[in-house]
Amino acid sequence: MRLLSVNVGRPTPLPSAGGPGGLSGIDKRPFEGAVRVSDPGPKGTGGSGLAGDAVCDLRNHGGSDQAVYAFAREELDAWQRQLGGRELANGSFGENLTTLGVDVSGALIGERWRVGA
Repeated sequence: MRLLSVNVGRPTPLPSAGGPGGLSGIDKRPFEGAVRVSDPGPKGTGGSGLAGDAVCDLRNHGGSDQAVYAFAREELDAWQRQLGGRELANGSFGENLTTLGVDVSGALIGERWRVGA
């Protein structure tokens, strides 16, 4: 079981069909170095649990019960195959943690993971 990358994103314009888009924090990129983790606070007021990461849609994302999003590299690889080999980098699905060998689908709300040394 490995953590392949910690991914953070800044607010970026999100194109919208038929009109101007808003901002989105889904464009996550791997971050080199340590990332501070904290409780972001209640839904609607707090964003991500990772320093330097943006959550722009506070109504549907973020808050203490959605502080960090994990996605398995195995799932990214399956989507790559489904998309005809299109490369999907770590963070492509807006995940904060890209894992290998971890059943992230079995995670429970409120569950706490210890990552690193």
